[in-house]
Amino acid sequence: MRAGGVPNYRGVALAWIAAADHDSLFDEDIAYAHKLETDGVPVTLMRYEGM
Repeated sequence: MRAGGVPNYRGVALAWIAAADHDSLFDEDIAYAHKLETDGVPVTLMRYEGM
């Protein structure tokens, strides 16, 4: 954990994230992928438009 209770994801396994446009969690999927990348985690983000 970082100061203020913000989690640090350094050292976790690489991630594959699928985000579909009509998914109610689309924005959260994208934000999580960016957070992992910021912490140095290799991420494959697949964005499925129109789904």
